[in-house]
Amino acid sequence: MRAVNPIVPGFAPDPSICQIGDTFYLVNSSFALFPRLPLYSSKDLVTFTHFGNAINRTTQLALKGSTTLLNTGDNGEPMLATGGLFAPTIRHSNGVTYIFCTNAIRDPPNSRKENFFVRTDDILSGNWSDPIYFAYSSIDPSVFIDDDGKAYVQGCTNDSQILCFEIDLNTGETLSEHVTIWPGWNKLYTEGAHIYKKDGWYYLLAAEGGTFEQHMVSMARSKTIYGPYESYEHNPIYTSYNTNNYVQHTGHADLFQDINGEWKIVMLGVRKRDGRFIMGRETFLADAEWPEGGWPAVKPTGSEDGAVFETSTRSKLITVPGVDWVYLRDPYMDKYQIDGANVRVTATSVPLTSPTESPTFIGKRQRSLEGSCTVNVTVPPSTDGTPLKAGLALHKDEHRFMTLEVDFASKQVSFNFLNKAKNINKSTTCDVPLKEKDVLSLKCTYTEASYEFSYKTNPDGAWTTVGKIDTLEMCGYDYIGPIFGVYAIGEGGEVEFEDFAVDKNE
Repeated sequence: MRAVNPIVPGFAPDPSICQIGDTFYLVNSSFALFPRLPLYSSKDLVTFTHFGNAINRTTQLALKGSTTLLNTGDNGEPMLATGGLFAPTIRHSNGVTYIFCTNAIRDPPNSRKENFFVRTDDILSGNWSDPIYFAYSSIDPSVFIDDDGKAYVQGCTNDSQILCFEIDLNTGETLSEHVTIWPGWNKLYTEGAHIYKKDGWYYLLAAEGGTFEQHMVSMARSKTIYGPYESYEHNPIYTSYNTNNYVQHTGHADLFQDINGEWKIVMLGVRKRDGRFIMGRETFLADAEWPEGGWPAVKPTGSEDGAVFETSTRSKLITVPGVDWVYLRDPYMDKYQIDGANVRVTATSVPLTSPTESPTFIGKRQRSLEGSCTVNVTVPPSTDGTPLKAGLALHKDEHRFMTLEVDFASKQVSFNFLNKAKNINKSTTCDVPLKEKDVLSLKCTYTEASYEFSYKTNPDGAWTTVGKIDTLEMCGYDYIGPIFGVYAIGEGGEVEFEDFAVDKNE
């Protein structure tokens, strides 16, 4: 059976994969979310299960610096650079699983990158170590463990060349100088490097071209770990640039073999139609071939259009109950009480526009292109004029989100849409008769082309649409993806949400 792509849909960039026994384990970037570094498992590379998260304790690592910077990209378009955890690499050796990662701290003029790894001797236990930091100040660290047990980190220099150095996997101590081993092939944003050993060669894979239209996968090889590395004369081994493929922006890949020894490759990409790619960067899987002594190649599916990926609008992902709840940055966990699909939250004054703090917000990734998100909210006891607002949100970052918000003090429901990158700030408000213990149903219905927000005050009544937007207004050059969630803003009031569901079939 062939995998249906994306194998991990919705906010699942920068995939890395390894095999432990008869199971494959994959990790993605999480940026400003908690829990951090989601983990997926599969035995057949067709069905994947979200079973845990490597950074699952708030005490492991803080993300107050995971601000989203609103920059101008190389093409003159707005580019939103979210900080936090990105470009992890997962590897397994001698009974221990390692994840290497960057924490990008956005704090101008003191912005910096902190690099670390976490480890566990039982990946299914959820018991990961605290971060072990090592001396490296750029991004995208990977680790290669050679036949003699020596471990080498691959990373990139500030001028986008690939470097390598030896590291102690127990302490994080650097055991050699940082050696620049490859200048890249495309020489534009050369990063995301991995080393593989095959047929007497060290093969070096890297992402180049930036993570948008010109993204590509390039390779080089050497007889020794520190080079010199020769570039493949037919680079890149894969790119969607200058094609009409539905899956675009492909790159940041990882090669591996399945249980039958057949080569596969995972990479990020976006599903892009008429300029819309609302799901952001997702994880795709393709077949590959790698002849002895030669170079790898990505194989098409055999379809008439020569596509590499077969896609579906509906998510096939399985989720272990509870592991898919996400919060922003460093949540105060005492503000949340979860019971299945029901959540009681305690409001704080932190707004969704905060660049550093954690608002009262809890949600789940949008995994399907088509569906709906629904929730019921109960009108709390009288606030005696104290402001208390709560609702349903579609959130990307502090610059871009939509809310269907209930103002319990003024008895109003409003739809609000903010996208600072496109100078959009829309709001529609309507009066709704509310009394204590009334239940409002909130809903967002979505397709690849639109988001539509509506509410109703009677379970048997009709939905009232308050706002609808073209997904093109929410798309842009960024690193992240859409999160549906519930939130509350106020001074300590409690709000009850029931039957929260994402990706329901309409």
